[in-house]
Amino acid sequence: MSEPASISISVTATGTAPLHGITVANCGKNCSLPIKKNIKSLPFIEEKYLDQPHIRVAIHKNSKKPVLENWVNHPENRTIGKLLKIGNYGLRTGTKLGEYYFCALDIDKKGEQFHFSQISYIKTSKGIHYYLLLKKLPENSPLFYQGEKIGRVMSFGKQIIGSGSIHSSGIIYQFMERGEVFLKFKGEKELANYWNGYGIVLEKKNGSIN
Repeated sequence: MSEPASISISVTATGTAPLHGITVANCGKNCSLPIKKNIKSLPFIEEKYLDQPHIRVAIHKNSKKPVLENWVNHPENRTIGKLLKIGNYGLRTGTKLGEYYFCALDIDKKGEQFHFSQISYIKTSKGIHYYLLLKKLPENSPLFYQGEKIGRVMSFGKQIIGSGSIHSSGIIYQFMERGEVFLKFKGEKELANYWNGYGIVLEKKNGSIN
C-alpha cells in the first residue's frame, strides 16, 4: 500500500498560509512553536486553511442543512468564527484550493479499520471525515467495505460539516490529530489505490476503480 505524498509548500491557497506538509504540530508561521493541545477542539485547521467565501457555507444551528437553498452558487462572506456564533458551518467540496480541489471523505461507520495511518480526521456523530486534495476533480462516488456501503467521496455540489459545529444529538464535530491534515492525490485512480490497501472500494457509475 502506497502512502500519499506530503503536501508541498507549492500548494498555496490565496489568502492562506502555505499547505506545507501540514500537521497540527508544525503548521503556521512559527513552525518551531508547539500548538496548544486544546486547539484540537476548535475549528483551527478550517479557519487557517479553508476559511474562504467560496468554501464556507452557513448551516442551521444543530443541523446539517444549509441556510440558503441555493447555497452552491452563493459565496459566504461571514467567517467560520462568526458562523459558529449563530449556528453551524459547512465546507463546499469540489472547490479550488490553490492548485488542487478540496474534497472530503465521509465515512458513516466507526472502527479502527477506517483510521488511515498518520492522517488526522474529524470525529462525527456516526463516523469520521477526512479532508482531501486532488489535482483532478473527482466524482461524487460511494465507498464500500466488504460489500457494505460505508460512505462517500464528497465533491462538487456537496458540503461537509466542519469541526466545532454541533450535531442535532449534541455531539461536537471534533478535529483529531494523527499527523497530516490533508490526503493528497493526483486523481481518482491514485485515491482508489490508496483506499484499496484498507479494503475500501471506490465505486463510480461505470463500476469500481481498480
